[in-house]
Amino acid sequence: MNARSSDPKLMNKLTRVTEYFENKSKSFIIAVNIALLIGIGLVDYITGYEIGISFFYLIPISFAVWFGIGAQGIIFSLLSALTTVSADSMAGKEFPHLFVEVWNLLMHLGFFIAYAVMLSIVKGDFDKRGRQF
Repeated sequence: MNARSSDPKLMNKLTRVTEYFENKSKSFIIAVNIALLIGIGLVDYITGYEIGISFFYLIPISFAVWFGIGAQGIIFSLLSALTTVSADSMAGKEFPHLFVEVWNLLMHLGFFIAYAVMLSIVKGDFDKRGRQF
């Protein structure tokens, strides 16, 4: 099944959600992203470092790239990396050396930035094609 033969009801809902957020101010988008990041960080802290939820940090990063301006994806990548490492540390994860903690931060940051850059390329192509696949 390709994108052209997808469910029209789902596409209609996605279009409405996209239009809703595109008509909002940049400060609203930033506030929503911060709320998402805080919520995910709290869940990360509550679940503890034994359960990894790094995947969910891609939600505010995606939101920032898709509806934000310029560097918001990179900024939220940095904030997400700091939040995940901070949540692990506050949950009691002990690192044998500071280098390990810095390494983990850099690995999360690298992954999040790579994702943000790739998504911004996809969004640019999507916009060039007139929002058609």
